[in-house]
Amino acid sequence: MSRGCWDDERLTDTPASPRCTDVVFDFCGVLIDWQCAACLRGHLPDALVERICADDDPYGFFRYEDLMDRGQDFADVLARYRDEFGDDMARIFDYYIRHYGDALPRLVPGMRGLLEDLHAAGTGVWGLTNWSHETFPVAYERFPRLAELLDGVVVS
Repeated sequence: MSRGCWDDERLTDTPASPRCTDVVFDFCGVLIDWQCAACLRGHLPDALVERICADDDPYGFFRYEDLMDRGQDFADVLARYRDEFGDDMARIFDYYIRHYGDALPRLVPGMRGLLEDLHAAGTGVWGLTNWSHETFPVAYERFPRLAELLDGVVVS
């Protein structure tokens, strides 16, 4: 039988009382509170942290992190970053990626309880992320309970 919502008799597009068997949660901003600034604060001047973490980031942190999320290796991304922004900013970007766990200060409030409740009810609980293959494992290092509560994760 296909997994999804159904009534007791048959699969249907509009079940009277649907029973959902699985729920998928995104990692960044849904399961885990990701904050670039949390990693950098206390290591750099506050004004520089604010510029790096601004929507119009002139230092390209998010643009280069997106390259990693698309599958490029950190070493290659860092070399390209250094070419564009120089050694000083490359050291900061390197620090950020190497201390990525500090950018994940907590689970989003209420998520652990929700995952535990769903898991206890027998609902399939899945994760979805586009994080880099090099930064994604940090999520489980910081929050090992996630590995117990999720039935699996799709890393796209």
